[in-house]
Amino acid sequence: MSANYAVMSGARQTLGFGQQPLRDQHGRRPDIVVLNNFSALPTITPAQGPRVLGLLRRAGLSAAQWDVNLLLWRTLLDRPLWRELADHHPSAAVRSAARELVDDVTRAAEALSGDERDLEQLDFAARVVDRIGELLFAGTLTAQGLAFDVESSERLFELASCPQTNALLGLYDRLVRPRLVEAAPRIVSIDMTVASDAFACATLNLLLHRWLPDAHINFSGLGSDDIDFGRAREQLFEDPGSFLGFDSVFMTCDDEALCQLYAQNPITEAQLSAVPSLAYRTQGRTIINAPRPDEAEQVHLDAAADYDGLDLDAYFFPQRILVERATTGCWWRRCTYCSINSARSAFRAVRAEVLVERLARVQHEHGFRALHLVDEALPPGFVRAFCAGLRERQLDYVWSCRMRIEKAVDRELLQTMYDAGCRLICFGLETVTPRLLRMIDKTPDPDGYEVLAERIVDDASAVGIGLHLCVIVGLPGETSADRQHLVRFFRRQRERFARRPSFVAVNRFVLTATSAMFRDRPRFGIEEALRPQRFTTCGTYGLGEFTFPQVDTSALAEELATTAEAIEAQLANPRSRKYWQLCNVNALELAAQGRYPDHNPFAPC
Repeated sequence: MSANYAVMSGARQTLGFGQQPLRDQHGRRPDIVVLNNFSALPTITPAQGPRVLGLLRRAGLSAAQWDVNLLLWRTLLDRPLWRELADHHPSAAVRSAARELVDDVTRAAEALSGDERDLEQLDFAARVVDRIGELLFAGTLTAQGLAFDVESSERLFELASCPQTNALLGLYDRLVRPRLVEAAPRIVSIDMTVASDAFACATLNLLLHRWLPDAHINFSGLGSDDIDFGRAREQLFEDPGSFLGFDSVFMTCDDEALCQLYAQNPITEAQLSAVPSLAYRTQGRTIINAPRPDEAEQVHLDAAADYDGLDLDAYFFPQRILVERATTGCWWRRCTYCSINSARSAFRAVRAEVLVERLARVQHEHGFRALHLVDEALPPGFVRAFCAGLRERQLDYVWSCRMRIEKAVDRELLQTMYDAGCRLICFGLETVTPRLLRMIDKTPDPDGYEVLAERIVDDASAVGIGLHLCVIVGLPGETSADRQHLVRFFRRQRERFARRPSFVAVNRFVLTATSAMFRDRPRFGIEEALRPQRFTTCGTYGLGEFTFPQVDTSALAEELATTAEAIEAQLANPRSRKYWQLCNVNALELAAQGRYPDHNPFAPC
């Protein structure tokens, strides 16, 4: 696919706001535009864009937002683009693939957006999404591969700038450029969601510098756990390409620093040097400013989001869904493999009644009926108060959240959560081997952890709450016997998982900079010979880039893949595996609870 294809006007028909001029809260061209980039299928509103917009507008700054990812996916799942490609693309292979997609994309979009319950239709839709991704990146790596498997930032930008291998150049140019150039903002604020967005974001930044040569492009620093430039501190000094084309990036989340930077007009080097936690390049050097003291309130959790400019009915979810956060950081803060808290201020939680009041307001104003809480782990005490507030205000949200496996999560609390609308909980199980649990400092009771986890799985599924469990395979010191132990745990829970749509993320261990394991590698049996072999945006080292004594890396990789397959087989049958995988680790897991309230169609036979 090359950059010279024509995109039809179907995008505007699908998204009424899609090509209308961007305007601020006063109806004028905005000084600041808050964007995202092409990413995974958008099932929810941007995780941080509305919050950033609300923050900027409360500070009196002229700002507008645009969900670019939604526009691109609505275009990709509409017929005009593929009809045009089928008729005019120079590649016979692309023309043939486009002809097959012309009728399929509309059927897929309708199934994903509505109340479709026919699993065959939903599985078909998931396969269409896969085919689009394969076609977009035909001739090169997949989007996720580009984020992790290119050998250098130079290679990433080489691929990003090539129209023969990067279809995003054409999509961005046709769909994004006209609206942005007309708005002519002086600042573009972008918040990547996951590390695999690096390629799409680098592509967009390349074009932004071309379209808006005088604009300042900033990474707002409010991304999810995967995107943490704080973990890549040394890399930013060594490799300018690690900035991904940003003029500046925030190393930590800091609302006041963000407003301080965006209020400057023009942005000078002296002003950049005064903004806490900001990294930037000047005169061939990387500068990283010190953060504010940890006791400062860096993230204002009581700040309300602003949804102006978003088509809330256009997301691929059956109803309007709200993304919220009640806490910053993790209250446990002890897991040795984790570096989430390295770029977070001290753990804080908004008062439950403040969050409930905000939810009541946005439900009244915008009609949200589903809620996706993205906190690292909600404390049980907060959850109890939150449920009481929802009941008191008679708010009819269905919602999901993340919690830790701990004794306080008992049958009574789970029933209370269900009665208050909770239908899905994500738990970080990680492993069930006591020796490994002690090493990663996951729980105060490693010996009783497996029994506790079994009890929580039983209680949650019995009251009607679906589960998502996250596990890590390939931990330092992990043996084949440990992995088989984990598989047996899932096999024993098979009937319990079958009660409700249930999901699992089997993650390969990666060594993250700023974690306790990284700082004290010999103590965890990790040899010092780190061998970075690919470009990464978040300071992580994958299998083969650090070494365990006497471990065959290739054999281990094969065994980890086999372990993942064995675990997934306990939760999903082959007939529905593709849609189950599309749901996995996003808000469609919550949608599945509503689509199938009285059975689990994914359950293995």
